[in-house]
Amino acid sequence: MSKIDGGATLWARQTLDSDIFYNKPHVWFKIWFYLVNKVNHKDNKLFKRGTCFLKYEWIMEKTKATYSQIKHCIEYLKHARQIATQKTTRGMLVTVINYDFYQTLDNYYYEESQTERKTKGKQKENKSHTINKNDKNDKNDKNDKKKERGDIFLKAWKDFKEMRKKIKKPMTEYAEELIIKELNKLTNNEEEQIDILNQSIMNSWQGVFPLKNKATTPAKKAMSEEEIMKIIGGKDEP
Repeated sequence: MSKIDGGATLWARQTLDSDIFYNKPHVWFKIWFYLVNKVNHKDNKLFKRGTCFLKYEWIMEKTKATYSQIKHCIEYLKHARQIATQKTTRGMLVTVINYDFYQTLDNYYYEESQTERKTKGKQKENKSHTINKNDKNDKNDKNDKKKERGDIFLKAWKDFKEMRKKIKKPMTEYAEELIIKELNKLTNNEEEQIDILNQSIMNSWQGVFPLKNKATTPAKKAMSEEEIMKIIGGKDEP
């Protein structure tokens, strides 16, 4: 059988229990489905993965929804922090928040059947206990380092937000999203991301900028935008 042209998008089974699917007007989910399928599935010269340019007329044509229905749906999605929009001269930029996370298959799991669990249990018993122990230790080390990295970043982020308040330039939620996006554009080095925030704090800068007088260090795996938003969204003060 030949492959299907145009690629695909992933939808969690939990979508069936979501507010927009279960409680909102039917056409709203149609609009949401259209937006998720229209944004870029990978970076290009114009837009990042999860972002695209749209017009209300295009959405109306494809979904058969009215202007008012689309407007109310977009406002709902923005309030629910599922999308972010930016007005342009001829339309708007739409970004699906956490697109990369939800469109990565490795982030999904399912409840295994009893037979599958028994089969996997027998397979594990045949492996070396030493290897299992080492794997567990490695996993614990990685989790500890990830938590430590998240704690350090969270402190720098809180200090940055506090500095913005002191200079009477507090950030909106959308402004926070833009700062995170810019931070990821500047570097993929986790330590430099924290140094950049500290640099802005020391100089009372409203934004984030490349580090001054510092050579680029070997890149470590940086936190993704989704990981950062989870950290500052889940632990930060209101």
